[in-house]
Amino acid sequence: MRKPEDTIPADYDQPIREGKLVPAELAGLQGISLLTTDEREAVLAAIPQTGLFVEIGTHHGVSMAYWAKHRPAVTFIGLDVYKEPRRQGSYDLGWKAARNWLLNRRPNMLIFVGPSSETAGYLALHNADVVLVDADHHYEGCSSDLKSAGRLVDFTNGTILCHDFNGPKYHGVTRAVLEFCERESWRIAGVVDWLAILKRK
Repeated sequence: MRKPEDTIPADYDQPIREGKLVPAELAGLQGISLLTTDEREAVLAAIPQTGLFVEIGTHHGVSMAYWAKHRPAVTFIGLDVYKEPRRQGSYDLGWKAARNWLLNRRPNMLIFVGPSSETAGYLALHNADVVLVDADHHYEGCSSDLKSAGRLVDFTNGTILCHDFNGPKYHGVTRAVLEFCERESWRIAGVVDWLAILKRK
């Protein structure tokens, strides 16, 4: 279970960056990742050794850089609008997150800037092995991003991951995931902290 905000997880280390504690395995990367260690490792476990990974809402690219390091034969594509504020209550400007993404970039990482409904059209080959949705946390935005994810992911063996499912502040995400699963023949195969793992029915 995800730890409360006021508890310092044992697997976190200094420095404190932008008011958030930085996991030791992310030291040296610019910006922040809001995934727990368990969530980050669950995503890594879902990514095959070769193939294509798409993250809708890549933000600083910290987690993507971590995964790209561990999966060098996988192509990682990030999609983000980089508007401000990206998250409710965020003080982080879009340009700062985009700059950090470029600083964190590894050779197997690419970025497309714009809403997933537009940028996914360029990539709609239905061949992504894994698509992670972690962008707009409102119902309408998350529903649109899940629809884009469905256009990107492999029809038969693909996995869609959605962050902030069942999160206390993001009821729209939970509703969007449940409706997407019912409407599009997906099922929730597992949940790690606030990360929903979706597979075809």
